[in-house]
Amino acid sequence: MRLQSITFSSVEKNIPLTKETFAPKLPEGCSVDDFVKKMSYKVGEPINKKEARREFARSYDTSIAKKIANSNTSGNAIVLRVVLVGLGTAMILFGLWRSIRRRRRAA
Repeated sequence: MRLQSITFSSVEKNIPLTKETFAPKLPEGCSVDDFVKKMSYKVGEPINKKEARREFARSYDTSIAKKIANSNTSGNAIVLRVVLVGLGTAMILFGLWRSIRRRRRAA
């Protein structure tokens, strides 16, 4: 078994990191697909958020992205629809649970 030793002469620990450390500088004209903001755009060009989101949806073709890209409704309207469907489902399940519970008590 061979052992090897390394000596460091200059070591810094817990050095503060700036925001620039995590912000890459991309060349102008470079296409960007931002998966956090769900937008596609080109560096250096003005960004129209609505169009950038539609372009992202077209590129990545997921079912919800298709609905957003092809609809003229705002994101709030889509959220409202999802909430209403969820509430309706919850009410139906509650009614079923309650009727089963009543039948068990009656028996």
